[in-house]
Amino acid sequence: MTIKAIILIGGPNKGQRFRPLSFDSPKHMFPVGGQTIIGHLIESCLRLKEVGEIILLGFHQQDETLSQSYLQNLVERYTGNRQDRGHVPTIKYLQEFTRMGTAGGLYHFRDQLRHNDPTELVVINGDVCGDFDFDSMLAQHRERIEWAKRTNHPKPYITVMTTEADRQESLNYGCIVENQENHVIEHYVEKPSTFVSNVINCGAYICSLDLLDLLEDTMRKKRQESTANSNIVLNDRPIYTHRPDPDHDYLTLELDILQQRFNLPHCFAYRTQGAWWCQVKTAASAIYANKKYLEHNRESAGDGNHHSATERRSNSGECEIIGHVYIHPTAKVDASSVIGPNVSIMENCIIGPGVRIKDSIILKNALVHPHSLILCSIVGWDCSIGAWARVEGTPGEPDPNQRFAKVQNPPLFNPVGKLNPSISVLGSNVKVSCGTVILNTIALPHKELSRTYRNEIVL
Repeated sequence: MTIKAIILIGGPNKGQRFRPLSFDSPKHMFPVGGQTIIGHLIESCLRLKEVGEIILLGFHQQDETLSQSYLQNLVERYTGNRQDRGHVPTIKYLQEFTRMGTAGGLYHFRDQLRHNDPTELVVINGDVCGDFDFDSMLAQHRERIEWAKRTNHPKPYITVMTTEADRQESLNYGCIVENQENHVIEHYVEKPSTFVSNVINCGAYICSLDLLDLLEDTMRKKRQESTANSNIVLNDRPIYTHRPDPDHDYLTLELDILQQRFNLPHCFAYRTQGAWWCQVKTAASAIYANKKYLEHNRESAGDGNHHSATERRSNSGECEIIGHVYIHPTAKVDASSVIGPNVSIMENCIIGPGVRIKDSIILKNALVHPHSLILCSIVGWDCSIGAWARVEGTPGEPDPNQRFAKVQNPPLFNPVGKLNPSISVLGSNVKVSCGTVILNTIALPHKELSRTYRNEIVL
């Protein structure tokens, strides 16, 4: 038996709340915890031993990061001890011709998804991070199929991974009401205006191939309705009561399948048990994902690049490491620097003497001059932080006093038009002058910050 895994990576007009970082890199290629988000998702999919093919689905223009050779190298990197299976899973990128939603691409490429008769499809959104236990989820999905056969219930088409959120935060996600005995989804509302349930959709699914037949039927009905609404004739003259739908190929799992499931075969919920999960919508959520991946990878990584408080290491000495830290092998960190906790330092970075970095991500080719301080910030590609400068943001982690709290993804501005406090983000090639204080500030690429900025957006 083989399974196909599909990762939905969206397109270039997405990730607006992730700006200015998404100007230089698509969100799925942003590094957290020492590797890209897409790398973490591929690794999660490969934990399923039956996965024989991974498909990236989106409408990004194909570049070197979506080339066949690059993607296959990723798979081989994460396959590791699966070599004894006799083959390495294949991977490819299928490019949509326009924005199609979370289910439109599945419909458009349905013949390729059916090829080789996979037993199931694993579908996961490209902007979610977490500890995904697909093995247990698959086992439950197959148990529900057997249960449906025994009880003469409709065959399950889809199992949805769920977690819990508090009452207020649940309004930002798809909310699920499930039968507690058999886990059948009885009601689903995407981003409701009032409280529905504290059980939310994680954006990860295991689907039977019957889902593709359901998508065909749903798309056919949608196009028929669109045509009927846009071509009403009165007294031999056409009256257009609705504009023809420009997104006639747009289809979503959330709105067109789950939310309309009152007349569909059963959908099921799989509740994660104690696993962490977050959706990467903003730079602040990337900092939280970085922290959680560092904690998780420290337990399993054997590459020598993940470090804990018990280790001291750098390429040019032994800097002090606090908590969980990732330092790329090509980065150079001075022995007098103090790094951590929750810090990732990427390729070719240079960290000078006396630097203190905490709860931050330092991206490729960044240069941090002596005695600088970086707290709760993301320093972009090719940035330069002057000596004695201070770059600091406001932490955006979940409230530790609330059991099911999730990362807050507030809008940039509050209702009175002021910038909401958040982490500081420097776009690519930003130059920060010596002795400058940057606090809760977002700087677009190629800016020179020669004075103090507080709670500002530098355009």
